[in-house]
Amino acid sequence: MSDSLQRIGSSVIFNNKLVGNVYGSKYVSIRRPDKHFFRKGKGYPVSDVVLKYLDGVGVGFVVIIEQSSECKSFKCKLSDYLKGSLISEGGFEGQRFIPLKEMSLTTR
Repeated sequence: MSDSLQRIGSSVIFNNKLVGNVYGSKYVSIRRPDKHFFRKGKGYPVSDVVLKYLDGVGVGFVVIIEQSSECKSFKCKLSDYLKGSLISEGGFEGQRFIPLKEMSLTTR
């Protein structure tokens, strides 16, 4: 599988899918628990290719907004994700995750 990564404005597009946006030093990605949550690791995986790109452009933080009725957001340092567990299953490229309990939680 050939990995394709683009940045158009603030948008980060990986393999022709919008995966998040960069706002200053923050990478923000909106995730649906029923579709994106990695139950084994209790967190949201992010492509290793995307993480390395974000590191190269000076992003310092990852913010995951959980698209659910509670509207939760989770924040951590990019360096935490870069040190996170690497998984590669289900035909997906290598992805890293950290458990949500290791991230700061904000609710509205």
